[in-house]
Amino acid sequence: RPDKPVAMTTCVMMPQELLGAPTAMDLDGSAPAQVHERVDVECEVSGRYTTSKRQLSSQYADIYYYRLNKLKKPLKEAASRKFGTSLPTVNRILELEIGIKSVVCGTLYKEMKLKPNILDEINNDPTAGATNPPIEGLKNGRFVSDEDTIVLEDESGRVTLNLEAEGLPKVAQLVTGAVLAFVGILHENGALIVSDMCAPGLPPQRKIALHSSSSDAKESDSDPLMLLVSGLSLGDPTSDPLATDLLVDYVTGNLGGSADHAEAARIAQVIVAGASCYSTPEGAKPAAEGGGG
Repeated sequence: RPDKPVAMTTCVMMPQELLGAPTAMDLDGSAPAQVHERVDVECEVSGRYTTSKRQLSSQYADIYYYRLNKLKKPLKEAASRKFGTSLPTVNRILELEIGIKSVVCGTLYKEMKLKPNILDEINNDPTAGATNPPIEGLKNGRFVSDEDTIVLEDESGRVTLNLEAEGLPKVAQLVTGAVLAFVGILHENGALIVSDMCAPGLPPQRKIALHSSSSDAKESDSDPLMLLVSGLSLGDPTSDPLATDLLVDYVTGNLGGSADHAEAARIAQVIVAGASCYSTPEGAKPAAEGGGG
């Protein structure tokens, strides 16, 4: 949420004056100004899912299996639309057969060597007399590495996914918990050689009224606004930072005229919806630090 209060001062100028040279009144700050105060909204922080103490009795497995059972039907329907009905679809991972191209559904799990593990934490607890070195991921400040692997699992078992085919997402782009369908052939080494994949799609959307139920209700100029932005791709060496700079200037009231400032002052929350950071393409080398022009 933008810091508040933010006073946005606008110099009122006629259109024909915008392209003219600044007058003495403009330079000494004596031009009439309009102040726009940042609109504020009260956000109640829910403590519904806050735990008072650390416990190991509650795990995520039940949530993952419940989600898979709920999404399996629409996922199979989406797979039929994309892959056709000629390929066999197995109901469980254990039903995959070596050498047979099949469609299989399941939940992704990313095996991350550097991710903290509760057993490792216990083994490394100095109060318990542990002498093992600290977890590497905690030392480096990152839990991802080139050794990460992706497996697909359901209530019957799991299978390692080989995602080397062209057009498939890389391991670094996938996360634990996603429910997906894959087309592939089970290799003798136990890995599923994937050739294509499919997502279940969006759930049925509930219609939401844009305004109050009252027929004469209209949007007020003081109603707070929410700004959603995506695709910033921060860190992309080929991108032009001008767009991001303009966005910041607009939200902070340093861009546009009086009407733009009044609208920007109504922005109470900013949500970065996705694709905010640049991801280095597979096989590309990062730019050298301190390189020349």
